[in-house]
Amino acid sequence: MRSVNYMHKTLLFIITMITLGFSSVVQTIEEKIEYNNGIDFKKNIILSSMPIQPLADKLTQTSFIFIGENHTEYSNHIKQLEIIKALYQKNKNISIGMEMFSSSYNKIISEYISKKITEAELLKFSNYFLEWGYDYQYYKDILDFARKNNIDVIGLNIKNDIIRKIGRHSFQDITQEELKEIPDQIDFSNVTYKNSLSQIFTQHPGYENKLPDNFYLSQLIRDEYMAQSASQYIKANPQKTMILLVGNGHVEFGFGIPKRLQRITGKSNQIIVLDLAFKPGAADYFVYTQHVKMKTSPRLKVMISSTNEKVTVIGFSSKEIKDKHVLKEKDEILSLNNVPVHSIADIRLFLYDKKPGDIIEISLVRGKQPIIEKYTLEENEDEE
Repeated sequence: MRSVNYMHKTLLFIITMITLGFSSVVQTIEEKIEYNNGIDFKKNIILSSMPIQPLADKLTQTSFIFIGENHTEYSNHIKQLEIIKALYQKNKNISIGMEMFSSSYNKIISEYISKKITEAELLKFSNYFLEWGYDYQYYKDILDFARKNNIDVIGLNIKNDIIRKIGRHSFQDITQEELKEIPDQIDFSNVTYKNSLSQIFTQHPGYENKLPDNFYLSQLIRDEYMAQSASQYIKANPQKTMILLVGNGHVEFGFGIPKRLQRITGKSNQIIVLDLAFKPGAADYFVYTQHVKMKTSPRLKVMISSTNEKVTVIGFSSKEIKDKHVLKEKDEILSLNNVPVHSIADIRLFLYDKKPGDIIEISLVRGKQPIIEKYTLEENEDEE
C-alpha cells in the first residue's frame, strides 16, 4: 500500500455558513397553477406539455445554466436536448459541460466534436464505460447535436478511480500524481448538505461496511472538482454560456456545484431540475417530463467478474436465463467477434452499437478447453 503525505494539499475550510430560507414541505404539481406563456412563474413549474422556449427566453443573463437530471430517465435527456436547442437558437455561443466525462479526456472529446475521431473512438479513449458506465444511448443525441453544430463539450468530472479510492480509504491509497487532481479548496460548511448526503449514503448497497465520512469527502471533492472544471473553461472562454448536465443531487438548493462555482467565479448561475419533487428554493425552475422507454444497448445477460484483465462468468439473473444461455458459470471470455476482452468496459464498448437479433461469436475457455459459441443478442430490459 502506498502512503502519501496528503497534508501537502491544503484543504481550506470555509466557515461562513449560508442560511437558506426554504420550507422542507414537499408539494405536488397536481395543484392548480396559473399559466403565463406556458410557465407557472409563481413556482416556476414547467409541465411536459408546456413549450420550452419561454423558459429559454428567461435564461439569458447568466454564465452558467445547470440542467439537473435523473441519469437513467431517458425523458430527462430528451428534455435536456430540447432546452439546449432552444438556447442555441437564441445564442450560438454556448458550450456543454458534462458530469459523464472526466476532464482528463477533454482533448478526446474535442477531437470527437471536430470530427477527427469516431463515436466508438470517443467511448474507447475517454474510458466512458469505466468512468461513467450508464448506457451511452442516454447521451448520444446530445453529443450528436453538439458535433453537428461544433459546440464545445467539456468533461467536468474527476477520474472515478480517485473517487473510489477516497470513498474506501480516504487519502490512504492516493498517489502523489492523483493528489494533484484534488482541488485546493473544499467547502465543508454546509451541514444541511452533509445530512442529505448521509441519507444517500445509507441507500448504497453494503453501506454498513463503509465509512460515511469518506463518502461525504468523496462527494465534496467531486462537486468542487466539477465547479473548478467549469470555472477554468469559462475563464478561458468568457464569451460562452455553459450548460451543465449533472445529476439533480449535485444542484438541488445549489448545495453541490452551483454555490461552489459562484464562489470561485463570482458569476451567477441558474438551476433547472428535471422530475424533482417541488420544494421551494431547491431550483430556479422545475421541469417535468413523461416517461419514455429507451432502446438500450443489448447485454450478454450474464453476471461477470473482471480481475487482472480476466473476464469470468460468475452467474445469471434467473434460472430461466441460465438454462438456455450458451455461456456457463466459470467460462472465461476471451473475445467477441475477435475483439479482445479484458474488462467489463470492453464488453460494454463492443455492445453499445449492436442491435437485438445480431449474432455474435464469443471465444472463451471452459475448463481448459477453448470454445467458440454463437449468441443472439436480445433486447435489454433491465435499464430504461
